Amino acid sequence: MGDKLAGKISGRVGADRDIEEASIKDGTVKFTVKRERDGQTFVTKYEGKIAGNKITGKSSSDRNGEARTRDWEAVRLADVAKWGGTWTAWSTRPDGQKMESKLTLKQEGEKITGSVKRGDTETELQDAKVNGNEITFRSEREREGRKIVVKVTAKITGDSLKGQHESDFSGELRKIDWEATRDK
Repeated sequence: MGDKLAGKISGRVGADRDIEEASIKDGTVKFTVKRERDGQTFVTKYEGKIAGNKITGKSSSDRNGEARTRDWEAVRLADVAKWGGTWTAWSTRPDGQKMESKLTLKQEGEKITGSVKRGDTETELQDAKVNGNEITFRSEREREGRKIVVKVTAKITGDSLKGQHESDFSGELRKIDWEATRDK
C-alpha cells in the first residue's frame, strides 16, 4: 500500500470535492474539505472511526465565527454496488406451499429501485433502502379484491439474500422466511 490517501466527497448539492490532508491511523480517518460560498472559503474537518464497511464520525467547521459540529457517515461504494440484477425469490407458507417470484433490482449509487413479479402481476418496489449488507423494501398489490402489503428485510451474502417476508393481507398479518438467489 502507498502512503497517500485521496478521494472525493459529495455534498448536499451534488458537487464533488477533493479531500485534503487525509490520513488513517489506528482505524481513524481524518481529512479536510474546502468549499466556496458567497466568495468565502470554508474548511470542514472530518474525523471518523472505521467499522467494517462504514466510517462514522463528526465533522467540524467555522462559519462566520460560529463553530459547527455534525455527525457524518460514509459507506464503502464497492460494497454498496452489489444489489443490481434479477433475483429468483421464494418463501414457503405455513401450509407448505412454496411461493416463487422474480425480483428485479436497479442500483444507482446508494439508490435502489425495482419491481417484483409473481405470476402475471408485477409491482414496483416502494421505500427500498440499503444499509450495509441489509436491504428493505415493500410492495402493494390486489388479490381477490383485497389489498396485500408485503415488507421484506434481507441480508446479502454473495449472490444470496435471506430474511423475512411480512405481509398484511387486509389486516391479517403473516411473517415467514424469505430467500432469493441472483440469476446468472
